[in-house]
Amino acid sequence: MRQSVRVLTGQPAFSATVVLVLGLSIGANSALFTVVNALLLRPLPFPHSEQLVDVSIPERPAQLEDFEGARSIESAGAFLPWNFAVAGPDGVRLAYGFRVTPDLIPLLKLRPALGRALTRGDFGRNVVMIGHEFWKSLGARPDIAGQALTLDGQLYSIAGVLPADFFLEVRDVKLVVPSLPSGGRTIARLRPGVTPAPAQAELASLAAGGRAQVTPLARAFESNDSRPIVFLLATAGFVLLITCANLANLQLVRGLGRRREFAIRTALGASHGRLVLQLTGECAVLAAAGAVLGLLLNRALHDAILVILPANIARRLAGADALALDGRVLAFTAALALVTILLFGLLPALRSLRFDVIVRLRDSAHGSGRERRRFGRVLVALEMALALMLLTGAGLAFKSLTQLQSKYLGFRPEGVLRVLTDFSASRYARAGQRAALFDELCLCIGRIPGVAGVGIVAPQAYPFGGPGVRGSVFEIFGRPELEARTEVYSANPRYLDAIRLPLLRGRWFTDADTISSPPVAVVSQTVARRYWGDEECIGRRVRFNSGRADSVWTTIVGVAGDVGNPLADHWQPTAYRPFAQTPSSGAVLMIRSSIADPRSLAPAVRRELQAIDPTAPESRMTTLDAAVRAYVSPQRFTAALLAVFAAIGLALAAAGVYGVMRCWVASMTGEVGIRMALGAQPSNVLRLVLGRATTAAAFGVAAGLGGSVALRKVIAAQLIGVSAVDPLVLGLVAAVIFGVAVLAGWMPAVRASRIDPAEALRTE
Repeated sequence: MRQSVRVLTGQPAFSATVVLVLGLSIGANSALFTVVNALLLRPLPFPHSEQLVDVSIPERPAQLEDFEGARSIESAGAFLPWNFAVAGPDGVRLAYGFRVTPDLIPLLKLRPALGRALTRGDFGRNVVMIGHEFWKSLGARPDIAGQALTLDGQLYSIAGVLPADFFLEVRDVKLVVPSLPSGGRTIARLRPGVTPAPAQAELASLAAGGRAQVTPLARAFESNDSRPIVFLLATAGFVLLITCANLANLQLVRGLGRRREFAIRTALGASHGRLVLQLTGECAVLAAAGAVLGLLLNRALHDAILVILPANIARRLAGADALALDGRVLAFTAALALVTILLFGLLPALRSLRFDVIVRLRDSAHGSGRERRRFGRVLVALEMALALMLLTGAGLAFKSLTQLQSKYLGFRPEGVLRVLTDFSASRYARAGQRAALFDELCLCIGRIPGVAGVGIVAPQAYPFGGPGVRGSVFEIFGRPELEARTEVYSANPRYLDAIRLPLLRGRWFTDADTISSPPVAVVSQTVARRYWGDEECIGRRVRFNSGRADSVWTTIVGVAGDVGNPLADHWQPTAYRPFAQTPSSGAVLMIRSSIADPRSLAPAVRRELQAIDPTAPESRMTTLDAAVRAYVSPQRFTAALLAVFAAIGLALAAAGVYGVMRCWVASMTGEVGIRMALGAQPSNVLRLVLGRATTAAAFGVAAGLGGSVALRKVIAAQLIGVSAVDPLVLGLVAAVIFGVAVLAGWMPAVRASRIDPAEALRTE
């Protein structure tokens, strides 16, 4: 090993280049694996977490009462995401947390960082557990337990602090309040020795309808949002392979300069095994240094990773130790180092040492040099193939993103300011109070110069709901056996005009549709076609949330246009009810602007909100157009990172072509001199060298196209709205690869065409 270090320190430029390139490649792979590890591989931070399961019923939200008497379950609880209004010295702000049932915290068996955990006896009392990061924002006081905190206008006593590694669906949980009687997302702890399959069979027999789904909690928390990260990790692996192929070529070129050294050492008795061991040792030193640099880059990029990740993924990684370098990350990085030793060290070493000692001692460039050049061209073709596959992925991702961003969603988001309001549910407990609050709000905001109309819609998930949201069950009068499902929203009379959603037939809501008038609804065209076909649905009666006791029969009075999801290839089934009949304390204001930039309305809107309720937390504002773009941010992130990896891969492949062609020209100086002495023109030599470059590119393009077709199912799973085998994209990418090969081979070709025949023959 000392000999390897001595040799490498004697070649600082070569060593620094290799360590830097390897460090960047290994660092990118290690950083992405750190995210995958945090999202998918790390066990939940609860004792015996393998016993925790997610319990759901396909037809409706699961209730704890559904599973009373189940022998397979030790205990069950539920949680409901909630935005709490927290009063502080700087005003009121929203804090994300959970309302939980009495048994949830006890069944998790969590150990608080400070204070105590919530117990069953805390239910209904004004006590709260706070998140670790939230505790830090309050000054990290060690005596925080027992202190007061104002939530939603009421005083709460802090029972304790959640552990730093607490994770329940997301990491940035700031508050946990034991105030949920039932509903929400249900989780359970199985009895020791019980597996999910028999538990599911028992719970299905107890649940109404005879169906239940039991999923290990860790797997239930695995979001589809994690799939792009795994895909990007695979593409980063392609970059590492291109890097290894490039460095292997560099090793072969470096071996040319050491051929006499190896020949002399072999003549003096050194075995091939000893020489291979030395070369592999040199590569091991470089790979180890690259791995260390990669880990350092991983740590240095910690904050940057959280910034560039889409918000829905970053929220699951919030916290000081979310991206910690644990044993899995270190083992993965070490495995990458071993792979690089094998690919750019051992294989080139075995190739470099296949020589005839006598030929080497005579310092001839012939013989096995031809085989080395052939091996170098194979490596270049491999680089080109991998670069083409990366470029294909990037091209398809950008085409998919372009189509998603230009997709017609059924409404016009341009010129609309979107305001997320969240008033205190306790302060506006009665439906009439909530309806009056928003009536006054619309009236005041409507007077602001530049406001053309104010629409209201609730809940805040509108207009896209969320990936995988199945909607609410509703019953059609006279057809109780039909399982109908739709998203249900509340909207005010001016909502259609605010977002330019068309009314196809019937009527929309009016100011006469109040809480005291007969309940009415408007359905989307998809709902009308799916459940009534060619029949007229207007005048028909339905009952939303038919499993609930407060569900009432509602008359359909109109059919509105469909609303699309940018990530779905179908229209969402949607139904609307008058906001006055189903008012909420939290809703979205859609403010249609008559001026160019709706964001200029924000200060005036904020003043009106503050004037109506000074205790309300500050509302989040953005344009509706920006909200639509944010919805496809994971696809934008994937496309951008793919483009970066493709650019790196293409640059490395171009460097590989240049290096191999330069080496080939240097080793073929005598042959070129003879050709030119016999009458070959510089243009002939130029074509000869470029022909070698494009031949390698042709093999690479063929292999890359074959690989892209072979991986079409993997690529298609990550893209929306495009074919994984797109002739236009594949053709453009192939043309780019050929163009890069010609450009990379141009300088060596020009140099070869300018060789002086006399000087070349004298040197030979």
